[in-house]
Order: sequence, then C-alpha cells, then structure tokens
Amino acid sequence: MATLTTEQVTSSGLAATPNPAGASGDKVRPGSIVRVINGSASSITVTMVTPGTYDGDLSITDRTVTVPAGAARYIAATEAYRSKTDQLVALTYSATATVTVEVVKA
Repeated sequence: MATLTTEQVTSSGLAATPNPAGASGDKVRPGSIVRVINGSASSITVTMVTPGTYDGDLSITDRTVTVPAGAARYIAATEAYRSKTDQLVALTYSATATVTVEVVKA
C-alpha cells in the first residue's frame, strides 16, 4: 500500500494531484478528505478498513462507499479508521483501472 500525500487547500485554491488507485490499496493521514474518481464503465467500491474490535474480539464492520461509473465521491478519512500500528487510514478498491484518488485537507 502506498501512502498518498495530503495536499493543503488554501484560500488561493488548489489543483489537487490525481494519483492512480493502488492495486493493493492506499493509505492516507487521518483528517484527510479523499476524492475517488471512477473513470470506468462500472461502479466500484472503496473500503475504509476499520482497525479495531469491540469487547476484545468482535470485529467492527469496515466502511464501504460505492462510486458509480463515471462519477466521483468525497470520503472523510476520520480518526475512527486510524490504524494503531502506523497511524494511517487504509483504503482498498474493488477495481483500480481508470480510478484516481486525490487527498486534501483544509
């Protein structure tokens, strides 16, 4: 998994850098806003991995977001999804061909 750079949005604007979605997923900093752009002809699913358990052994369901064909979705990579090992939020994609990812913060 590649760690994507978070770009700062300023009052003068930002042309965010599009990154190809990683075949094995990507990682971003908590507090980032992730824009996933799906250029394919089919919808894809983006999964934000939930790193914890409840009551010691009950898995917490991962967050999934559907991105329709030819559309984009903004996803808030909140602290709730921060891994205790590397302090980052892990994202996986059901498909990566023609999918790009932009990562920004205000």
